[in-house]
Amino acid sequence: MPVARVATPTAAAEVRRFLDTCGIRSTTAPCPRRRLSRSPWRLQILVFAEEAGRARRLVNAWTLPVADERAGR
Repeated sequence: MPVARVATPTAAAEVRRFLDTCGIRSTTAPCPRRRLSRSPWRLQILVFAEEAGRARRLVNAWTLPVADERAGR
């Protein structure tokens, strides 16, 4: 079941890493293309159906970390 959509492979890896720390297995797949869509979302994070509700709640409450440019990260 899809629980999140992201624009980059880096963002997908961060979401998957977060879910893994919460004990939820996930994978990444391309977002389905819609005709005439200019959506920035390129990848979706998928989890098993029985974990989808919990995973969505966790991802919705979580803020994706942003690299600190001053620290060179």
